[in-house]
Amino acid sequence: MTQVKITLKRHISTGLEPMADGLIRFQAKRRIDADKNVIVREPFDVTLDKQGTATVSLPATDGTFVWHVAELPGTANSYDRYVTVPDSQQTIDYADLTDVDPVTWAPTAMIGGRLLQVRVATSQQAAQELSAQHPDDMIVWFDETATAEATETALTAAMQAAERARTAAAQAQAAQTSVETNATAIGHLAETTQTAITTTVQTVDQAAADATARIDAAATQVENKAAGLMEG
Repeated sequence: MTQVKITLKRHISTGLEPMADGLIRFQAKRRIDADKNVIVREPFDVTLDKQGTATVSLPATDGTFVWHVAELPGTANSYDRYVTVPDSQQTIDYADLTDVDPVTWAPTAMIGGRLLQVRVATSQQAAQELSAQHPDDMIVWFDETATAEATETALTAAMQAAERARTAAAQAQAAQTSVETNATAIGHLAETTQTAITTTVQTVDQAAADATARIDAAATQVENKAAGLMEG
């Protein structure tokens, strides 16, 4: 709960006097709170003292509702406000509450007004002069030296990145060439090995054929000799 202090006065011929015993009416413009309580929109009244002041405890608005405050309702001086209440441990002055649109809840100071005026200065001195002449405007000044330094730094970083990329590409190309060379050497070795194996097989086959021929010849000779002995 936030303590809100209200002070009402009125004009008289000699100046201002307290609005003694004046009535202030409060109504929360919401239906359901954060604790799922359904809120009946029944207002409550606060009566000002003889000094035209009163302090009231109000739940802080949390973006789900605003407070409707009716000053001196039912009188010729009646005035309605829709305000937000901050969550504060300190007492807040009623006059410092932010007025909002009752439909959109947007601060009324932002409705139809100028949000921001930007002016561009050409130098530091011009920026200082514009700031003095237009204290509510934003003054923009680009420091040429700082901009040049930032540009040079960015360019250097880009060049270094490009050099690293070229080095990485060269290393990758070298690695690829090495792999291709090794693959070619392995292919040649495989071909040589296959040729040697083929030659060896052919040699073995030829030796086996020669041995078979010699065995056949020897067997023929033995058979011929045996036949001659049997005839004699």
